[in-house]
Amino acid sequence: MNTVKWKVEGMTCSHCALTISNYLQKEGLKNVRVNPIDGQVTFDIDGQPVQEEKISNGIESLGYKVLSTKEGASHEKQMNPQLRRECHKLRREISVNGWDGRS
Repeated sequence: MNTVKWKVEGMTCSHCALTISNYLQKEGLKNVRVNPIDGQVTFDIDGQPVQEEKISNGIESLGYKVLSTKEGASHEKQMNPQLRRECHKLRREISVNGWDGRS
């Protein structure tokens, strides 16, 4: 079983995460996790011949942008330092309040 990890841009709320999660599950992917806070999307491919490009295109057809892991990491580094601090602060507050970002 392979685990795929992507960074997805454009999620602004839990409804966005739910939309992506439902799409991935409909495509037959397992252990789907979508975090609208940091844009992390992970899922398992259990031996089925699933083309990552097809899945990526499907997510983009929903109005989001799939970045590779490297692009996602560099995107956050390029973010305005004040905005990056605010994002991290919000992630901590959400985590402390008991929500783990999973749909």
